[in-house]
Amino acid sequence: MTTLIRGLKRRITKAGRAAAYSPAGSELARAVLASDADSPVRRIIKAKGWDGKIRRLASDNLPQGIYFAKLTLRNWELCKGQQFRLFQDGKVVYGNMVEPPARGYPLEYRNIMVSSDDASRFTVDIDVPFEVKIGRGAFTTPQQLKYDEQYGVEQHGDVFYSLRGDTASPKKMLVTFPGFGPSTTRISYAVSYLKDLTETDLQDTLMVCFQDRYLVAGSYMMVDNAGRPLESRVGGAIEGLRRRFHIDPSNMLFFGASKGGSIAIQYAKDYPRAGLLLAVPQMNLPYYFNKPFFKDNLLQNRSLRDIEQPEDRLRGYFAEGRKIDYFYTNSDELSNHSLIELAADVPNLSKYRINGEHSEVARTALPAMLGVIRRFLNGPVDEVFGCEEMRTFRHGETLQVQVRIDPTGSGITGANWFLGGVQGGHSSCSS
Repeated sequence: MTTLIRGLKRRITKAGRAAAYSPAGSELARAVLASDADSPVRRIIKAKGWDGKIRRLASDNLPQGIYFAKLTLRNWELCKGQQFRLFQDGKVVYGNMVEPPARGYPLEYRNIMVSSDDASRFTVDIDVPFEVKIGRGAFTTPQQLKYDEQYGVEQHGDVFYSLRGDTASPKKMLVTFPGFGPSTTRISYAVSYLKDLTETDLQDTLMVCFQDRYLVAGSYMMVDNAGRPLESRVGGAIEGLRRRFHIDPSNMLFFGASKGGSIAIQYAKDYPRAGLLLAVPQMNLPYYFNKPFFKDNLLQNRSLRDIEQPEDRLRGYFAEGRKIDYFYTNSDELSNHSLIELAADVPNLSKYRINGEHSEVARTALPAMLGVIRRFLNGPVDEVFGCEEMRTFRHGETLQVQVRIDPTGSGITGANWFLGGVQGGHSSCSS
């Protein structure tokens, strides 16, 4: 009798879970999350500590037989720096390089897509204890929940973004996309919020900050958690906001750095009159995915290999004469060796060369990129002031220029300075 009762309870629990994660259950959870943060139901959920559960219910409606998995590696110090792979029935479902987690937290890899809810079918190829948890809803962390609340991330279907600036009657639209965070971070899904932009900067502009909330750390917003194309859904969200506020496409700017730059290239496709601000985007995704961190996860996703690559789409934009500001560094293997430096005689392309590694460009060039954005927001500002000294040097076939500017005299501090030059028949910029 006891065995029968236990079996019945398991069936009831399983049936209840199936109902909760049904399309109707997910829509109800999404409606709750879309309600006012100060509403009674939201206050109750927060007081009970149910935020994570509600968000799991509101996550993707996965096809039957597809699940989210969370892998925890114990004693990871024994394998620090080594590659590992997670297997389901002998087939690789995820792999990465072992790196230290945030201090005081376990080493976790959340939201691995698997096709079994039986944890006994999973193994790893490194000699450390491990645990696999499997569920129908996406796994999250308290840190991610706090981050989403802090930056006002909203869920619209299975597209995620936050809104800043003028949300009533904007005349312009700034669309940003995020880069990658550390692979073991507790906040796997960030937004490019550009906190240095003030409300005054954005007084006439709607800023839409997308979150790449798919797979373990993002999918370049190309596929959802089940591998289904996202382009129409994300593109639909952008166009829906544009139409809602009657924004002319010429008053739109797409921005992203690294992964975010690659995403921006993809989603600017339908807006030839919009501007593009890019920093070290990956130009060929399969090439980039053949790295230790990605070769056993993103590289295995056929949908990401088969899409039109950013380099091909960008060539089309050059041919169209689109307005593009492009920040790069000479030696950048992660962005396919920054082949942008070879582009010449391209109308409306401004190139900004920054010294440093791939990961340093966005941080180093932030003041200059904010200047480009503010020029879009407020229009160009031309000021004339003298310089202390200007010298030229011959170096082989090139002419080098040194200019000394007094920050006090110019009244401009905390900015990157660039010298405009001519390459082919059009302007180019370098640091």
